[in-house]
Amino acid sequence: MLDGWHEFYALLGTAAAALVALLFLAAFTSPVLFHYTYVLFASLAALVPVNTETSLAAIIGIIALAGLAYTIFILVRVMRSSAADIADRFGYGASPLAAYAAALAASVFIFRAPRSALRFWPTR
Repeated sequence: MLDGWHEFYALLGTAAAALVALLFLAAFTSPVLFHYTYVLFASLAALVPVNTETSLAAIIGIIALAGLAYTIFILVRVMRSSAADIADRFGYGASPLAAYAAALAASVFIFRAPRSALRFWPTR
């Protein structure tokens, strides 16, 4: 019954320990936790053995859109902050925006050409 779920639970368990460690960060904690949770959720979604190519593309696309919306909100906050320097503007604004846009593009590629986009994804 749980044959294909080993990697899912192994990742979930180790990620929980890393999440506890991330709670001790001081500056811009919310974006760091959000981005970490996004990567964790996307990784777990890819490991679910009952996913199809279409459901994986939908999950990745939906969470990428949520990430884009959140990153735009954070980018506006960082740009308005007088304490933020260029590294903060790039690290908490521009680079996550590019990453979520790339994830959204990947979901489109998975939906349109799943065999070439998921070449290294295990077949069932």
